[in-house]
Amino acid sequence: MLCVVGALYAVAAWGYWAAARFLLAYVAPLCIAVPWLVRERLRASVQVPGISRGRVLLDAVVLLLAAARFGIGETLPYSGHMLFLAYSLLTTSARGYQFTAFVLLVETTFFKLLVWQDARSWAIGLALGVGAAVVAGAGQYQRAAP
Repeated sequence: MLCVVGALYAVAAWGYWAAARFLLAYVAPLCIAVPWLVRERLRASVQVPGISRGRVLLDAVVLLLAAARFGIGETLPYSGHMLFLAYSLLTTSARGYQFTAFVLLVETTFFKLLVWQDARSWAIGLALGVGAAVVAGAGQYQRAAP
């Protein structure tokens, strides 16, 4: 919601249509995906008691790294969108979320490769997301100690 408000303000105050399009088309969808993933993780933790602390920590690290890319910018060499979306797509069993994450991953790919010609951050983010998903999968059946 904050992204939508920011986009409307950018247009109303300064006429920044490019900024509004960026916020609405590229940033706002993640403002929906992140809380949805958190909800799915909470739902899964109730259905499968004893999810390992390592898995929760990995989720937090991926989310923080993705958010850091948005906050810090191009200083970090990876795409936070690709990191988060690849990881969450591969580590979530909810079909609705998987579909949404896949569509957003395609959208991110369009922006990164065709609009911005930024194959480097796209590839690094994808590799980090898949790598984190592999680590999560390796610990998937480990339970936290009682």
